[in-house]
Amino acid sequence: MDKMKNNCIEKFEITKRSSFKAKLIGLFFFLSLTSVYVFPDVLTNMYKPLLIILLFFSILLFDERLEINVISVIIIISITYYSLVLLNNMSFMSFTSYASITLPLIIALILSTIKLSIKDLRVIINSIYLGGIVFSIFILVSNPNLTQMSAIYRTEIKYLNSIINANGIPYFVIPAVLIGINKIILSKNINKIKHIMYVFISMYPIFYSMSRGGFLALFLGMLFIILYYIKLYLKKNNMIKIITLILLICTIVLMIYHILPQKIKARLFNFSSYDLNHRDFLWEQAILMSRNNIFFGNGYTYYWEKTGNNYGAHNLYIDLLVSSGIIGAVLMLLIFITIILKSKKNPIAVSFITIAFINSMIESGRSYGFWIPLMLALMIIKNISDKKVDLAVIFKGSYRKKSEFNLEIQK
Repeated sequence: MDKMKNNCIEKFEITKRSSFKAKLIGLFFFLSLTSVYVFPDVLTNMYKPLLIILLFFSILLFDERLEINVISVIIIISITYYSLVLLNNMSFMSFTSYASITLPLIIALILSTIKLSIKDLRVIINSIYLGGIVFSIFILVSNPNLTQMSAIYRTEIKYLNSIINANGIPYFVIPAVLIGINKIILSKNINKIKHIMYVFISMYPIFYSMSRGGFLALFLGMLFIILYYIKLYLKKNNMIKIITLILLICTIVLMIYHILPQKIKARLFNFSSYDLNHRDFLWEQAILMSRNNIFFGNGYTYYWEKTGNNYGAHNLYIDLLVSSGIIGAVLMLLIFITIILKSKKNPIAVSFITIAFINSMIESGRSYGFWIPLMLALMIIKNISDKKVDLAVIFKGSYRKKSEFNLEIQK
């Protein structure tokens, strides 16, 4: 009897609970994805600084060791510099633009220094997955007719009782789609069907908004994921799984292509006439403005004062070039480049940082959802550095056996 008990203990590993900080981070991501357009900005902007304060308190309370690294040092320097730019031209308007960049960077700083368990990563990833699905369901319910959309009305997509711009949709849902792709590959039977359904729902906003930048980011992200699993299965000499994976992806792509209305296919798959939606004009205009103070920038309200446009130059680095000069733009570029270099041996992280980089080239980073792909890549490279650890483990479902549950209760 004792021998059987020992075998049971060896066979089943006790599942640890996720930490308080993981639940806080997961809540932040979920709220960032679902509530940002539902409640007034006064309310939605309150939970971000509150989360940062709670995270710092949880770190102090549990006496966690912070691991300072190259990424965290660059982020600290960036936050300090952006704060000095704000102090040089302080106003409520400039603080709003400043906060939309520095608050996510503070959270990224925390993520770059704390250690998260596999269970913690699963909680956070599932929060992003659920948040993306809920956001997509709200878009689907508010805009049920896929054939009704046109490029003219891409700035007036309904989201419950609000109106949102199509440009921001990709970085809200693409992380959830890529997480779903991982789950489809790793799950079995009814769970595979369930995740296929979730991925189709999450893709709806991308197709409805007809975002070619989002479609390109999705394609590249999926490519890195598929190549990772093919390489993984080749090492295990599992040709059946490789063939099944290729057939599954081909089937999904063909289904999507045949389901989509012709005008959406014509826009999404036509990059030869991609005119950047006049972004090239905005970039040229912003670069000319930056010459007024090319090294240190003109402050966070300068672009708005000159153009009347508070959405920015549709490029994170050019936007920072205007507001904080070459120094500010280079610091942000260094953050991205460092994470990309750290991700080069981690294809799953590469899939997320690819989304983040494409977003940074066509958007100004004024939304908190914008930073989620970068934070995802940062968490993965920070907490899964052991080559012996299978990256896929963070996307697997927490399906526990009855014996494991009983063992946990006995303890």
